Amino acid sequence: AHSWYQKALAIDTDNEKTLLKLHDLWMGHLGNETKALEYNRQVLDQNPLHPLANYNKGAYYYRRAITVGPAKPTFKDEINKAVEAFYIRALA
Repeated sequence: AHSWYQKALAIDTDNEKTLLKLHDLWMGHLGNETKALEYNRQVLDQNPLHPLANYNKGAYYYRRAITVGPAKPTFKDEINKAVEAFYIRALA
């Protein structure tokens, strides 16, 4: 599946749907959140208000905040990034 998505991406690099499917592939099937977010960032570079990409971004920062916990100095920053992304998602 990954090779087919790579071929589709090579044909049309502006294809948000392909990029989001690559995100899902890396998140859901290959368990690599860092690689998944690379594809999500490409969608947001093309369309900063994309609803699903902003939801993915918010979920990423929310998971990071929960992982570090409220005692860590980065917690508020991660929560604020999550809220901002979810807010953009809600407006779209």
